[in-house]
Amino acid sequence: MGPIDLVMEFHGFAAADAALWISARFDVPMIRVGWHLMEPDRLHRPVGYESGMELLVRSGLFGTLSGPARSIAPVLVAMSEKATATAQEQAIQMSYQAMMRYSGIASPNAIRKALGELAEIGFLEIPDAGLCRSPQRSASHYIVTPNSDGLIELAQTFAAQMKTEIADERELRARLRREKTRRWRERANP
Repeated sequence: MGPIDLVMEFHGFAAADAALWISARFDVPMIRVGWHLMEPDRLHRPVGYESGMELLVRSGLFGTLSGPARSIAPVLVAMSEKATATAQEQAIQMSYQAMMRYSGIASPNAIRKALGELAEIGFLEIPDAGLCRSPQRSASHYIVTPNSDGLIELAQTFAAQMKTEIADERELRARLRREKTRRWRERANP
């Protein structure tokens, strides 16, 4: 049993409250924020210098996509072929059935919505959109543009907004911690 466990058992506190109780009575060194990160700057690199899926993930846009779009995006990147070594665009011809098989999505309607969502953010171009469905129609052609200028601009804007929100959340949590510690110290030393 450690000191926090002992205080939790004796006073009936939660773990965080027990730690605050101990820190109010004893000299407890504080741990630097981010001490556990091997490379703290790795998470805070500017967005827009990545390629492929990394741009979506690092910017935070990946987390805003629907589940089907998150499942389809890596399939499109993995299965597409670059036209040239320097090409920003990658071509792919793939049926809904193949997308369903590789992504694990069971609904053609979900595939359609996900493709539209990816096209909307600039990750994908659907050149033959609007063609009628028929048994004679071959698989659709798509152009995967994971490094398009529009997507990079959107990713940078979204990342900047998310960075601001994270800083605000950290400040709020720090303020709440300081207030809670102050209240504990006032109770401990009346």
